[in-house]
Amino acid sequence: MLVTPAADRYKTAVAVSEAAYPEGAEFVYLVSGANPNLVDSLAAHNFRDGPVLITENASLMLSIIG
Repeated sequence: MLVTPAADRYKTAVAVSEAAYPEGAEFVYLVSGANPNLVDSLAAHNFRDGPVLITENASLMLSIIG
């Protein structure tokens, strides 16, 4: 899978999600973009398959709602 980086990391995460899960996903992991260490969310990904999307702290950005 080859994904071209988007304007920011939020939109890049959406692009990767769309490429990896073209039919959608049963589980989605939302993580705060304010947290510089996203490793915890990647560890959770091992329990249930699904994309990791980055959003602003305490809000759900319209760019990740699709």
